[in-house]
Amino acid sequence: MVGNRNVDFGIRLEADGRSFGDLARETTLAEELGYHAIWMNDHLMYSAYKPFGQPQPECWTTLTALAAHTRRIRLGTMASCNLFRYPSLVAKMASTLDVICGGRLEFGIGTGWMEREAKAYGITFPSKASERTGRLDEALMIIKEMWGGDRSSFTGEYYRIDGAVCLPIPVQKPHPPIWVGGMGERFTFRVVARHADGCNMYKILPDECKRKNQVLDSLLKAEERRPEEVRRSIQIRVFIGPSEQKALEKMDRFARSSGLSREQFVEQEKPVWGSFEQCVATLQNYVDAGISYFNIVFKGGEELEKMRLFAEKVAPFFK
Repeated sequence: MVGNRNVDFGIRLEADGRSFGDLARETTLAEELGYHAIWMNDHLMYSAYKPFGQPQPECWTTLTALAAHTRRIRLGTMASCNLFRYPSLVAKMASTLDVICGGRLEFGIGTGWMEREAKAYGITFPSKASERTGRLDEALMIIKEMWGGDRSSFTGEYYRIDGAVCLPIPVQKPHPPIWVGGMGERFTFRVVARHADGCNMYKILPDECKRKNQVLDSLLKAEERRPEEVRRSIQIRVFIGPSEQKALEKMDRFARSSGLSREQFVEQEKPVWGSFEQCVATLQNYVDAGISYFNIVFKGGEELEKMRLFAEKVAPFFK
């Protein structure tokens, strides 16, 4: 079976319910095994899969600490919630982290979607997707402008800055790669087409992924950009084993712990599962649909073992 030489694999760390020591061990192993990056989501409270009272480390603080534990692996946010922080502050935070880690930041950002989380923390959550996307559009205008290092001013519908400075500027030129998380065709894809270097999708099958990539290609052409300028990634759960049965046992255990049947879990999460060969075949279907980057989520225990198995048995087919 032949893979694709332009495919990279990152690890989406599952931070909810985890200690910093757990995350540091996973990150260190990911670097050792040759994964491209580790990524963290940006949530402030427990997810749907964890009971109240579980720890939820803050994204940017944790990534900065993990930078000190690594030398080569890249560090990404997938995705920083635009509603949580003013764009000028995000520009400064991201630039500082890029300097601290020696130019290894992957800057992922999204509109935000968990309304109950925003309300719990006293953060305004616009009810209209068009407004949340409009805010993201303006935020990226500000962030890119400030990364240039000059005094920046901006007056938009949602944000305003007056003479803001972002020093130190990022190490990476012209700036850290910008990823937009989301796959909304009416609003989010338009922001991707205007600003992004990458677009991250999730919970989607290859055929739908291919269709959405075609929509995004058209929007990029309307912005006078080439489709290959924006990398396509997918965040996906993987349950891997030496046989399909072993992989299904792992997936079933996790589904039950989430209160779901196997069928419900597969319908909701669109995971990849199976033997090493089956996982390669499924991932190749995504590559054929235009995906060149996989943010792999290993969850349900035994994360270190799964990371090693994937790196040894699956990833080499795509090198």
